[in-house]
Amino acid sequence: MTGTNKGGLPFFNIPANGAKVETEWISFYRLLDGKVAEHRALMDVAGLMAYLKGWGPRHRLGHAR
Repeated sequence: MTGTNKGGLPFFNIPANGAKVETEWISFYRLLDGKVAEHRALMDVAGLMAYLKGWGPRHRLGHAR
């Protein structure tokens, strides 16, 4: 998912700065009788925080520094 930091996160001392941000998601679906009965999603919060702080993708988990 991509976006732009327009609102910041004041409670983490991250101001809005217009920076482009990117994060990854994974979704899990449980099907029951051919219909979605449950959905869960996980987001790379550490990676998103790195973008919001202006560190960029090199500081995301699993990436070389």
